[in-house]
Amino acid sequence: MTDAPKTPKDVEVVLVDGSGKPTGRIGRSSAHAGEGRMHLAFTVVLLDRKGQVVLGRRSPTKMLWARSYDATVASHPLPGEEPIDAAVRRLQEELGVQAELEAYGFFRYHARDRVPGGFLRGSEKEHCVLFLGRAKGPLQPNPAEIDDLRAAAPEDVIRSWTRDPRGVCPWAPLALLGLRNVLPAEPATWTAFERAVAVWPDLARLP
Repeated sequence: MTDAPKTPKDVEVVLVDGSGKPTGRIGRSSAHAGEGRMHLAFTVVLLDRKGQVVLGRRSPTKMLWARSYDATVASHPLPGEEPIDAAVRRLQEELGVQAELEAYGFFRYHARDRVPGGFLRGSEKEHCVLFLGRAKGPLQPNPAEIDDLRAAAPEDVIRSWTRDPRGVCPWAPLALLGLRNVLPAEPATWTAFERAVAVWPDLARLP
């Protein structure tokens, strides 16, 4: 890592162009305001020792998608920090764990977080680097980041989210779809899941 972690008040994220190339930096709050600005992010889908997907519920203090389940940790590299280093850092900060990480490309998306009544709370507009992780030890969630942990077999998670996407972070299903050649699930399960995600409200996959 080249930059030390910053406090929430001064943290910045990296703006990127259509190919994921950095073009500048911006305050985190500004990057997520309104329709959002395209910026660099990452997500780690973490497996426990049984091969189950670890689902972490975001704390109620999160700016967007508070108390929604993620699979498992998502955040942003600091300016000058590589995504893999940021992933290692945030796994420690959020779950107190080290993991074997393997990169699986990236996905790009735009998602809007609306309050009841349709008011726009903010948006994610991200070039998101995807990692699959295998935990090396027990998980110790930081309650300021994650207020509940669950784990389930990949197929069970996919089927559940296909039936009901409520309470799920919008980038989490895109991360699982990015691992469809790795996570064990029946082809028909993946097909139904992809069809469901394609019509999730306020979520658009970007080229």
